[in-house]
Amino acid sequence: MKINITYKNFELSNEDRTYVEGKLLGLAKFFDRVNDEAASATVTLLREKHLDHKDKMIIRAVISVPRADFRAENASYSLLEGMDAIVSKFKKQFEHFKTRHSNTKSVTIDTMELPVEEVDEPVEFEITKRKVFSNLIPMSEQTAIATMKALGHGFFLFVNEQTNQYNFVYKRPNDSGYGLIELLTSDGVL
Repeated sequence: MKINITYKNFELSNEDRTYVEGKLLGLAKFFDRVNDEAASATVTLLREKHLDHKDKMIIRAVISVPRADFRAENASYSLLEGMDAIVSKFKKQFEHFKTRHSNTKSVTIDTMELPVEEVDEPVEFEITKRKVFSNLIPMSEQTAIATMKALGHGFFLFVNEQTNQYNFVYKRPNDSGYGLIELLTSDGVL
C-alpha cells in the first residue's frame, strides 16, 4: 500500500510518521485488500489552536483499494490518540464492507457456463489495422478525456499519472458521461 502523509501548522517527527504508517499497515490483518499493490492511503494532519489554548489535531484519512474507498476523520489532543480512533473507525468500516459483500459471488470466465454451439468451420476474424504505441506520456483522467474529444474518438488508452498504470476512457452511450477502465490482473493493477 502506498501511503501519503501531509501535515499543516506543525512539523511531523520521524517517530510520528513511522507510527502513522505502522497503524495503517497494521490494518492488513483486518482487511486483506489493504496489502494490494493498487491500494493507497492519504492522511492529512492539521494542528489547530482553540480557545482553551490547547492544540487540537485534526486527522483525515482515506484508504482506497480496488472497488472501494474508506474515509475516517477525528479531532483529538494528541496524534497517537487520534490515530487509534481512526484505526478503530476503519476496522468498523471494513467489517461492514465484508458483511455486505460476503454473499456476493464474483463471476469469472473459469466459473461461467458458456453455451456450446457446434460449428462446422472455425470463424476467423481478419485484423485490418494494427497500431503500436510506445513511450506514452502519463496524463490525468481529465486530460485523457479532453484528448479523446479533440481526436474525435469514442475511446482512448493512456497511462494514468497518479497510478502510472494503463487506463482506458470511453464515451458512454446516450450522453451519460464517460467511463474509466483500470486494467486488473489477479495480482493487482496491470
